[in-house]
Amino acid sequence: MELLQKGSKPAFEEIYTRYSKNLLAFVYRMVNGNESLAQDILHDVFLKLIENPKAFKTSQKFKPWIYTVAANASRKSFRIAKTVDLQEVQIKGNSLQPNLADQKNFDTSLKNSLHKLSLEHREVF
Repeated sequence: MELLQKGSKPAFEEIYTRYSKNLLAFVYRMVNGNESLAQDILHDVFLKLIENPKAFKTSQKFKPWIYTVAANASRKSFRIAKTVDLQEVQIKGNSLQPNLADQKNFDTSLKNSLHKLSLEHREVF
C-alpha cells in the first residue's frame, strides 16, 4: 500500500491479484448471491482504493481494512436497495445417501437461511 500511495501501478495490480477473488466471494455472500451486484461493489472498492489510497493508514493491517471497506460497501447497497426478494424453500425428508437434488435443495435452503440473517451475523458466518 505504501507503493500504491506513491503512485505505483504494479502495486495496485499486485493488490488486485492477491485480494480480488476472495473479496468477490465475501461480497457475493454479503449481497445474497447477487453476482452482478457483488462485482459492482468489488469494482467500487478497488476504485476507491485507486482514487484515495491515502485513506489507508500504513500503521494498520491491510487485509482487515480492505474487508471492512468491502463490508461497508455491501451494507450500503442494502440501504440503497428498496426490496430484497427472498424465496422460501422447504427441505424434503432426510436420507442417508443424499442425491444431487437433495444437495441442491440443501444448498438453496442454506442460502435462503443465510439471507434472513442480519448483515452483521451474515458477515460473521
